[in-house]
Amino acid sequence: MSSRKLKPEIAMYMRRIGDMRTDKKHGRAVQLCDRVLDYGPDPALLNVILNFKADSLFRVGRRVGSQELISEARTIFATVLEADPDDYLAQSGIDEINFYQY
Repeated sequence: MSSRKLKPEIAMYMRRIGDMRTDKKHGRAVQLCDRVLDYGPDPALLNVILNFKADSLFRVGRRVGSQELISEARTIFATVLEADPDDYLAQSGIDEINFYQY
């Protein structure tokens, strides 16, 4: 396990993303994920952020009935799985999208 600490700005964004997701403010969570991605986060954190973004996009897409947002979520989950085929959260996300689309 690495003893490196997160950059303070990334740690702040990660807390805020968690808060927004807890409060079911998924649109705001997507915006915060994009801001963290602009910082070029540590590769070990990248899949976590992408999973948060994809899940939040899916939830917004379902709420507003946007197949475009749901498709974007699926694409992001697939990107995570390309980097780590054993990523349980990404696979669960794709499974959930498939369940709700059929």
